[in-house]
Amino acid sequence: MYRIIACCLITCALVSLSAQPVTFQADLRALNLPPGTPAGVRGDIAPLSWETTYPLTDPDGDGIYTGTASLDRAAQPVLAYKYVYGTQPVWELDADLNRILVLGQTPANTGIDRWNLADPLSEEEIKGLRTPSAALLADLDLLREAVLTLHPGLYRYQTPDQVTQHIESGKKLLSRDLTPGERYMAFAWMAARFQCGHTHCNLYNQSPLMHQVLFGQPDKLPFTFDLIGKRMFVRHDAGSGSLQPGTEVLMIGGQSVTVILDSLMRYSKGDGSNDAQRLSGLEVNGFERYAPFDAYFPQVFPPQNGTYDLDIQAPGAAAPSRVRVPALTRTARAQALRQQGITGNENEWAFRILDSQLGYLRLGTYTTWDLDFDWEKYIAHAFDSLTAAGIRHLAIDIRGNEGGDDAVNMALARYLVRQPVTTSAAKSRIRYEVVPASLRPYVSTWEPAFYDLRGMVVPDGQGMYRRKTDPDEGLSLKPGPRPWTGRTYLLTDAVNSSATFYTARICQELGLATIVGEPTGGNQRGTNGGMMFFLRLPQSGVEMDIPLISYLPDGTRPDAGITPDIYITPDPARVARGEDQALEAVWQLVRTTPAPTALRAETLARAGGLYTGTLGYLDYTAGTWETLPLTASWVADGTKFHLRATFYEWGGLIRQHYVYRVQNGKFSSSGPWDIVSYTEDTARHAYQLVITRPGRDGNQRRRCTFRQTMTWDDTYMILTKEVRFEGEADFFKRNEYNLRRL
Repeated sequence: MYRIIACCLITCALVSLSAQPVTFQADLRALNLPPGTPAGVRGDIAPLSWETTYPLTDPDGDGIYTGTASLDRAAQPVLAYKYVYGTQPVWELDADLNRILVLGQTPANTGIDRWNLADPLSEEEIKGLRTPSAALLADLDLLREAVLTLHPGLYRYQTPDQVTQHIESGKKLLSRDLTPGERYMAFAWMAARFQCGHTHCNLYNQSPLMHQVLFGQPDKLPFTFDLIGKRMFVRHDAGSGSLQPGTEVLMIGGQSVTVILDSLMRYSKGDGSNDAQRLSGLEVNGFERYAPFDAYFPQVFPPQNGTYDLDIQAPGAAAPSRVRVPALTRTARAQALRQQGITGNENEWAFRILDSQLGYLRLGTYTTWDLDFDWEKYIAHAFDSLTAAGIRHLAIDIRGNEGGDDAVNMALARYLVRQPVTTSAAKSRIRYEVVPASLRPYVSTWEPAFYDLRGMVVPDGQGMYRRKTDPDEGLSLKPGPRPWTGRTYLLTDAVNSSATFYTARICQELGLATIVGEPTGGNQRGTNGGMMFFLRLPQSGVEMDIPLISYLPDGTRPDAGITPDIYITPDPARVARGEDQALEAVWQLVRTTPAPTALRAETLARAGGLYTGTLGYLDYTAGTWETLPLTASWVADGTKFHLRATFYEWGGLIRQHYVYRVQNGKFSSSGPWDIVSYTEDTARHAYQLVITRPGRDGNQRRRCTFRQTMTWDDTYMILTKEVRFEGEADFFKRNEYNLRRL
């Protein structure tokens, strides 16, 4: 294989000492381009740029295009570049990696660059890119100022003294000169100490050099794997030939997998004490753009002579064995997987009707800006298809989806919510009003208004700020024109830590879905996010994300993610066979759910007769539960039903008259009600109807949701009215008729 080349010409005495002529030679012969096809190079040091092509020529027609550019190595010591061809440029290499040239280090006449093949950096090149300790400590001072000035959630899980101690502990890590990988790991460790799932050295936002060091080197494990607890199970072998699916990896390089994972979790992002989130982030499927394990593991446990020794327990084997496997580049591993027909689809959206009872909606990502279709229409089509097919059950699968656009939650709510509701109250807080001038050169974001919030925030009286557009109340959710009336199941796992954490929280809090799977990431004590700054540490070249809004739920909440209603413990053997335990659990729920019975007028007619009993009610003024004796009658009139009650209160006779109507399976009384459930036991002649609708109640006519439960058989009738005020999570009993037939 040819080596990467950019041949450095240093013979021109007229060029300044900081300029380095670089000759690019691109071997495009494998492409069989037609004569005259334009080709060139793009990069990040002028005169190269990522927007325009610097032309290369092939005067002798041998398929090797050449050209020379004089680069200013004082601007930056490392060039990132790629070759392109065509008038509508076709780019080489994966979108995530570039060719890297260390200016001033590369000797002349080093070879030719072959299209789509890029050699990794040598160990000598990486060592030559060390940053002095004094410069790194200057970055630590900048980090300290940035987080203490901007971060809104530093003290959610730690005291100010603990935060200061964590920052100061970084001095030890930076006490020597560090290579690019060492610099990244040092600051990743510091970011993880803040216990915030949105404060991390974001692998997506690192420089081309850092991407090459962390992801372009031949130091990756040659297989993909799932983590079950702190156990590692092979998903796919990428060419070692030694690993069956389901093989448990016990040790790597003489270190137990438990020790390895514990070590790497120190660099992994997570909220509070939710280590499940930190652990889940260390799985590798082979097609992630930037898998944290791929970045962390080789820096802490590098390969030896290009290989890893594995102690494994193969499925069905009587005893463990040891195998030696090659360390691969990420690109080589992905190519080997594709040759086996394995592709990454974790971010896909999918909708299927599985059978006459169950639909399946996979939402693999909420980063809607990366989708190439109208995602809102996709969701609408799914729910419309379910309704048209008469499907009564839906599994929404958000496993493996960290989050993204909160608008997806709002879109789902339009179908899952059946009447206007409000989530529990939450506060949002910001630590700063204006970014200090000392920080301004080092932070960037997508919205210029984030730098100066004057006029948009107000002090909260406790040293923080509140945006004027963010009242301290819950989120109001309203149904769309065609709400879903079937039963919903939400499949979750520990990756759900941002917008998808809130999907799970809202669904569980409001009873919109049955949560099935594993506990989520995120934290019930709240998360940080919404607005972000990207802090670029200039000496180390490391970027760190800093969230700007802290979300604080009311009340005392556990330091944990959302616990599923039905907890699924993964079984390694079933995972290896490709079985989906969570979806199987949903199937079981669907099979055991009785088919819905339509409400019929004749069942309500069975309650006809005279009654005696009591009326209990909550006195809002006194806050006490009062009980009054009464007599009542229930009279059927076709599809109408009349409840008349008579009782004495405050020395006078009170008469009540309620009219109900049942027609075509729908229920109304002074307007339509939504039927939440209707069940009947025909053997016992026992029936129960639960209905809801929005309205106003109380002395102040507060907005609320009413819920009525009607239970009756041949001997009694109980009518219970409950109220949940807007902004509150729970219903309370407003009144109850407890009647026995005469």
